[in-house]
Amino acid sequence: MVTQLQFPQDFVLPPELPQIPKIDGLDHIYILTIRSKYPARYDYAQKWVQNSEQPITIWEGTPINQLTEADRKFVDLSRGTRDKVGIPDANELKRFQAVSKDHYNIWKQCKERGYKRVLILEDDAVLARDFACRLKELIKTDVDLIFLSDALDWHIGPHRPFIGPGLFLAEECKSRCADSYVMNKYAIETLVEHLEPFGSKMFWPVDHFLHRAAMYYNFYVAWAEPTISSQGSMKGVIF
Repeated sequence: MVTQLQFPQDFVLPPELPQIPKIDGLDHIYILTIRSKYPARYDYAQKWVQNSEQPITIWEGTPINQLTEADRKFVDLSRGTRDKVGIPDANELKRFQAVSKDHYNIWKQCKERGYKRVLILEDDAVLARDFACRLKELIKTDVDLIFLSDALDWHIGPHRPFIGPGLFLAEECKSRCADSYVMNKYAIETLVEHLEPFGSKMFWPVDHFLHRAAMYYNFYVAWAEPTISSQGSMKGVIF
């Protein structure tokens, strides 16, 4: 149900299900959820799978009380969660660590399976009604990483270079939320190989890590505009 900000009618809100037909050029969809914490979201994701023609994996994330010492060392947020921001409280810190490690584990499976392009969604992603149709057009442009969401009503300005239908070159100085994004095989393999060596760490939550890694490895990064998804939990969609 929507309890705060009302979404426009062109977004699909629970309990209605988005229509996800087979999308050429997209190998797989992952939905990251924590069943024990958000059982309604998990059940909703299960219905997505039944309603979709596209292969979907529901990835059961790590509850914060199951984080291992190795997980906490791997996602080392001793520098803070983003630039010029202090350390969060203990539970928030663990939440950042858990979700970041979960994204990494998804990337590892994608690399192992040789996927060429995947869509990764967190379980509070709310999709535009024409999401599948627009995504099909977006992935025709050969880029390494596409951020799809407005998250906290973030939109790209018209000053950025237009690189394809509905796509603009990402801004170098800004991260974008990781609630919904598309990655190609090059980005997947590069990130996993960057983090696989013994002692490697993620020093930032996943959204900021993606931003910094993309700059370091010179990924071709695009932002969808108009955006085709939003982070429901940030906008009052509670379920």
